[in-house]
Amino acid sequence: MSKKTRWPSIDDLGRLHLLDASDSLQKTGCTHQDEREIWCQSWLRVDEDSNASMESKARCAKETLQNIKSTRKALEALSSSLEEAVKLVSDQSSNAIRVMGFSSLPDDILARIFELHHQHDMENVKKGTGMASISASNVLVQVCRRFRSIALRIPSLWEDICNYHRDAWILNLKERSKNPVIFITYGVPNAGNSVDNLLRLVHPENQWRGLHVRFKYRTHWHHFSRRFLNTPEGGNFGSLESLSIVQEWDEEAIQIDNIDRSASEGPQAVDLDFIPDGEDEYMSKSFSTILSEWKLPKLKTLALRDIIPLKINCPNLQAVNFEISYPTEDTYWWDRQKLAGFLHSLHLVESLSFTFKSPILVKEDEDDTGLNPIKFSRLKSFTLNIAGDTRDYFLADLMRMMDMTTISELNISMAVWHIGDEDCPPVKFGIPMGWLNAIFNLQHDDDGFGDDRTCMFPNVEKLHIGLEDYNQWIPFSRILDATPHVRDLTLDLPHCREPSPYNGHGLYCTYQTFPCQHLKTVKIANCNLFNGPRTLRFFESLKRNGEGELKEEDVERIEIEGCNNLRSSKDGFSRCFGDRLVWSV
Repeated sequence: MSKKTRWPSIDDLGRLHLLDASDSLQKTGCTHQDEREIWCQSWLRVDEDSNASMESKARCAKETLQNIKSTRKALEALSSSLEEAVKLVSDQSSNAIRVMGFSSLPDDILARIFELHHQHDMENVKKGTGMASISASNVLVQVCRRFRSIALRIPSLWEDICNYHRDAWILNLKERSKNPVIFITYGVPNAGNSVDNLLRLVHPENQWRGLHVRFKYRTHWHHFSRRFLNTPEGGNFGSLESLSIVQEWDEEAIQIDNIDRSASEGPQAVDLDFIPDGEDEYMSKSFSTILSEWKLPKLKTLALRDIIPLKINCPNLQAVNFEISYPTEDTYWWDRQKLAGFLHSLHLVESLSFTFKSPILVKEDEDDTGLNPIKFSRLKSFTLNIAGDTRDYFLADLMRMMDMTTISELNISMAVWHIGDEDCPPVKFGIPMGWLNAIFNLQHDDDGFGDDRTCMFPNVEKLHIGLEDYNQWIPFSRILDATPHVRDLTLDLPHCREPSPYNGHGLYCTYQTFPCQHLKTVKIANCNLFNGPRTLRFFESLKRNGEGELKEEDVERIEIEGCNNLRSSKDGFSRCFGDRLVWSV
């Protein structure tokens, strides 16, 4: 039933004057240049009449002001009424407009929207959030016939099956997808039973296209390895293309509707994989051995968190995302030999991403500096995400294991923080500098890093350096010496200092080689402590070769975004780069 709105009260004088003004606008086609011709014609005539007395002008002015005020009051009343009418129509028609908006979209656009929404939902599920007993696809098919028709023709909406789904929904998805993507999480009530039930209902594992597992406690580990993987018929994943295994430490990491967490916590709920000194390591070794024996001939992407397998046999593996952290105590150590063995099995990977959050490797007495680094014949992209109190010797040890000469894209992101206390300041000044020195210098000894700046990344063309911290010094000379062929440079360094201008190279100079000889595109983002004149001098120095002559090739594009401190040098940047400069401060 429509809502009735009370008509505003308008006096006759205001209403008549408003109608006169409207009539005047209509006659002139709304082309009046002087507002007095609309609202105060009588005053305009008197004011321009040289014979009019002061008394007649005063009387006309009073009448005109009274008319204008009455008209303004009428307009205010009508405006208020119009606002209510707009709100009323908007509220009552929003559903119809929304429906008509969707109706005007082609089927392929709607299908893409459905796919993106579903992908977003499943990414949240991978992170342990946003779980529900049925999928969003089940909601879509109930909206209208058109949505149902489109949704039923999109295979990806019907391939994701989770152990917390209802049995009827699992069977429905099983019927629609012969190669499902399986999600298993132990952050739900009666997780063991739900996992057993899922494995009983779905297709056998050799038909799975994807597998994503999250667990937290030793009891979960035991159930996962003994009841599912460690079986005579287990481990045959002939169709698997995507695999992720996540061991969680944060008790609040998993969120699901209506979860009673008390059911899974108790004396038996002990953290796993990190084994305290002297404690039985059966669970950890058992899982690593089982994972190394899996048959994964089609696997393309692998993601592991706080899990190090002995090795992995994946001849078609393309991308690996590997994360290890440090939960609470100094008695927890990662096995360096196991990590080296795992890396050896990745020699054919094309993209490698590491995330380190204060991990600690077991220190070994033997000297391995003479060992040959692992060669990755196909590796093109290498990403390092470093956080917390990750030790520089850990990174140096890692970099000594690997030959980075094949990569063309290098991404490094850093964040310093105190574990478990957000109010504490960063651990100490200089940690990011230590990380970068470890990454970009192959040589180091017991006293620190040596002076030999070995070129570790000779073929890197795309370089990104980012840091979430403040008042840090970045060793740009070491970084740029190690990446002589960089063409695309991105610096996202809040509260850090700018690189030093080039003033020659050699033993007693800042740079060992002339930096950035092949630089084509530059992006400086959020570098709000970069000094404008010094930053400009750095880029001006790159316009010349090592002999001081102008280079034939120059930067094609430089983008500056969120760098307020560089505003004073904007004119200088404009003169230096002209229309190649994109300024987004």
